[in-house]
Amino acid sequence: HGRTITVVGRSADVELWATGGLLPRTGASTWAVRVDHSRSNDGNGLWVGVCDTAARCSWGLFLLSGRMRCASQDADGRLDFGAAPPDGYPSGTYKRVLQSGCLARAGAAGAVVEVTLDHDAGSLSFRVNGGQRPPAL
Repeated sequence: HGRTITVVGRSADVELWATGGLLPRTGASTWAVRVDHSRSNDGNGLWVGVCDTAARCSWGLFLLSGRMRCASQDADGRLDFGAAPPDGYPSGTYKRVLQSGCLARAGAAGAVVEVTLDHDAGSLSFRVNGGQRPPAL
C-alpha cells in the first residue's frame, strides 16, 4: 500500500531489479505500478511483472514493445534473456500482450501498469491505464 521505489542511477552492465514482498501461493493478487519517468518517456528498459522466490527468474511485460519477457539473473546480477525458466514454469518470451509502442505514443510518464497473478488459474495478465487485460500466460 503506497510503497515507492526510486531508481536514481544504474550501471550499464547490471540491470536493477526492484522486488516487493512474497505473494500468497493461492488465489489472485493484483497490484499496480505507476511509471513516473523513463529515459525517453517511452518505457524502454522497463518491465513490470513477477519473479521467483529467489529473485533469479522473472516474467514481465516489456513496456516499450508490449511483449512478455522471461529473464534469469546470474550471481553477478547480469540478465540472461536466453536462459530457460526453472522446470515447470512457462517462458512466454516475446509473446505480444499489448500493442507495440503503446507507451511510446502516449508517453510512459504517468502510465499505470496493473499486474494480476492468479495462482489458482495459473495465469498472469497485465493492463495499462485501465485498458483491456489480455492474458499473457
